[in-house]
Amino acid sequence: SVVGAFRTGKSFLLTWFLKYMYALEKAQKEGKSLNDEETPWFKEFDSLGNEGFEWKAGSDRNTTGIWMWNRPFFLHKAQGENLAVLLVDTQGMFDHKTTMNLTAAIFG
Repeated sequence: SVVGAFRTGKSFLLTWFLKYMYALEKAQKEGKSLNDEETPWFKEFDSLGNEGFEWKAGSDRNTTGIWMWNRPFFLHKAQGENLAVLLVDTQGMFDHKTTMNLTAAIFG
């Protein structure tokens, strides 16, 4: 999960994480490592687009509430352990539209 002030790139960063998780999951299913690939995983797409957590430029908030990707990523660690990864996006803190009570309820 990524938490921070509003308009600081949390959704954009999570979309990068999402692209990485898909690439890592694919490589592991094929019995490969991302380090084995000739072309780095991040060069396999032309643009980041909006095919993940919604993000946009500007000064107005975009994400409201808490958003979780629609499925976990199941990965295998080098030590043989299995790991489930959930990606969670949250609205930014300290915007001018959210009350302090709601901010405290979301972020604790």
